[in-house]
Formats: sequence, structure tokens, C-alpha cells
Amino acid sequence: LATHVHDLFLGEILAKCIPPPTVGKPLSRREREVLQLAAKGLSTSQIASLLDISERTVHYYVGNLLSKLDAVNRREAIAKAMATGLIAA
Repeated sequence: LATHVHDLFLGEILAKCIPPPTVGKPLSRREREVLQLAAKGLSTSQIASLLDISERTVHYYVGNLLSKLDAVNRREAIAKAMATGLIAA
């Protein structure tokens, strides 16, 4: 619960401080799915199993979305995506 509250609070702060992701670099449907599942707290292994893809493919999608969102890790990507409305809170 504390992590969820922290992420929501961080999302509100980031929404005021960061611009939306660069136009022209939209997330793919699969990148958004991976990001939404990561935001729900699922591990790489769980995401891979749920989407019926390999863990390596999950890492590939995460790498792409980190680059597109200019984030250094999953937490930052999730916070930016929530702050900009790319994924539901």
C-alpha cells in the first residue's frame, strides 16, 4: 500500500515537473501492456507468462519504453506514464 501511495504522490509531482513524452515516439500496444502490468507490481517472469512471451522479450519491451519515456528504471517509467495519462493509475 505504501508503495502505491508513494507512486501516486510521485506521479502528481512529476505531472507538474515533466513534459509529456516526446511526440513521435508513441508506445506500442505491447509496450503499454507491459508497462501497465509492471505498474500492477508483476515481475518480468509473471508478465512473460501472462502475455505468453519470453522474459527476454519483456526486457526488450521494457528497454524500449524506458528509452521512449526517457526513464532510468521501471518505477520512473511507471510514474511518468501515470502522470501523463499513458496508463491508468
